[in-house]
Amino acid sequence: MIVKAERVKELREARESSTRFPWERQFNESRKAFEAFVVYRDMGTTRSQEKVGRELGKSAKLMGRWSAKWAWVDRVEGWVDEQDRELRLAQSEAVVKMNQRHAALAAALTGKIVEKLGSVSAEEIEKTSLVSLSRLLEVGVKVERQARGEAGEVVSDRIVVEKTLEHLTTEELEELERIHDVAAERAKQDQD
Repeated sequence: MIVKAERVKELREARESSTRFPWERQFNESRKAFEAFVVYRDMGTTRSQEKVGRELGKSAKLMGRWSAKWAWVDRVEGWVDEQDRELRLAQSEAVVKMNQRHAALAAALTGKIVEKLGSVSAEEIEKTSLVSLSRLLEVGVKVERQARGEAGEVVSDRIVVEKTLEHLTTEELEELERIHDVAAERAKQDQD
């Protein structure tokens, strides 16, 4: 009998020392007391022992005893902190996934534009606005850099198009020069 009593005592001590989160049912906490805590916890910022008592049809005095005995205020604080931590973690994971999607889309767009520019014929150049292609490339590169966590709009890859620009009008050539100057200025600002 002494051995059994000692074993029961050891088991009790093990259960009491087991790690439970504050918002979980505590060792020796009755189901009714835990139910009252859950109602209190889930009431949000307007929580009160009196409201819990009204909702459960129990006395405010009993709710006060349970709250004191089972440390409702401290447990709720732990619950709120845990909810905030989980929300921040979920949001962080969502941002990482979003950035991966955006980077993949931007890389695909940029690849298509580079492919298009490399295979542009003289007839297509006349039909396609270089300003439009340039803008698409600029947007694709910018989105990919941002999605991969890189600052600025520096484009280090050069696209070589072995086509003559003789067919372009003076206005189109001036527009290309302006686009080049704007890109160079942005790159300089990003490096500073």
